[in-house]
Amino acid sequence: MSKHTIAFLTAGGLAPCLSSALAELIGRYHQIAPDAEMIGYLGGYKGLLLGNSVKVTSEVRAKAHMLHMHGGSPIGNSRV
Repeated sequence: MSKHTIAFLTAGGLAPCLSSALAELIGRYHQIAPDAEMIGYLGGYKGLLLGNSVKVTSEVRAKAHMLHMHGGSPIGNSRV
């Protein structure tokens, strides 16, 4: 079986729900695909276009629930 990579990207205007959405996505994907690599593109589509990403490590996965206490996007956002 091939290893999967799950990528997160936030774009458009900042919204208070982005951190909570990422927390839930990280938690759910960790449950259904614990061996999958997860990355977040920094700064929205700009990060995707430039290949600027950060790995969602096991430490981040374990503390993802803490994102519910914050607004905005922890990986940044852009309108490209």
